[in-house]
Amino acid sequence: MAWWNQISKPANEVKIEIEKFNENIQSLKIKFEERFGPSTSQKASKKGTCKNIKKSLKRKLRTEMKLAGGKRKAVNTGGTHSLHTFFSRKSEYPKMYSDDDRFNCVQRAHQNTLENYPQFLMLLVFGGLTFPKLSAAAGMVWIVGRVVYALGYYSGDPKKRLRGAFAYFGLLALLVFSVITALKMLGFVNFV
Repeated sequence: MAWWNQISKPANEVKIEIEKFNENIQSLKIKFEERFGPSTSQKASKKGTCKNIKKSLKRKLRTEMKLAGGKRKAVNTGGTHSLHTFFSRKSEYPKMYSDDDRFNCVQRAHQNTLENYPQFLMLLVFGGLTFPKLSAAAGMVWIVGRVVYALGYYSGDPKKRLRGAFAYFGLLALLVFSVITALKMLGFVNFV
């Protein structure tokens, strides 16, 4: 018996695999029609090539992206199409925990404070090694700013949280004090 006869499959197994393949193609076509509508699939199948199906799929996706991002402004990047500005999209905050906006705002304010707290503590400790009184004052500015931030956020209107933005002045001062402390420890600065 020749080696190609030993490794080749019987004709009925090949027919079964071809039928499974055709069934998979049909199920993909059905899913395609469910997702993008029968008109796109029919147009692509009339032309008969996989390339045309890809083109029609891309066209349909592009249309959906334009509809989804109606308020977005594309950044002028010399013809590329994927970058969008940070401030141009005005969307609602997600309803993550509850249908009550105030509860969600309280949750987000709490989470944001927990995310910012570790760097505040590290900067407070390192800045306080060289500038203890100034670091304490900057820490108080940060704490008061975070309280104002939280109270503004707790109102249920997320825009009111910006009233506490002055907390970053305290954080920036702590960053400067920490950098000076590091430079002093490395021997680059001797004036303090």
